[in-house]
Amino acid sequence: MRLARRAFSVVVLISAAAAAEAQDAVPAGNSPSPSRAVLIAPAQHDSAGSRSPNVRSGPMTSAATVGIVRKAPAPAPLAPKQLDTPQNRAMMIVGGAAFIAGAIIRDTPGQIVMIGGAGLGLWGLYQYLQ
Repeated sequence: MRLARRAFSVVVLISAAAAAEAQDAVPAGNSPSPSRAVLIAPAQHDSAGSRSPNVRSGPMTSAATVGIVRKAPAPAPLAPKQLDTPQNRAMMIVGGAAFIAGAIIRDTPGQIVMIGGAGLGLWGLYQYLQ
């Protein structure tokens, strides 16, 4: 009896492999990836013909699928979020203070201080938003 079951299992596996090769006709450029293919097996039955207790009964969408099913590729991981550093906030604050101080100073030296403060504040904002 065991020999008959093993022989039957071998015949089923060989015929399933032949059927899978016959269905492998894919247009050029669309070759399937064997690493992403999954073979769906039928429900397990014991020697009395009843289903084993770990198999659910009733209609299922996975039971409607026969043969090889391609799984969707895993989504790409998100970029790691950069932590906020106090240095960026300090550059924005000092740049804003220098801009206001340059407005109070006036004339050419005040304009130089204002431009430097604006540059420092904008650089700090840029680093903060990264």
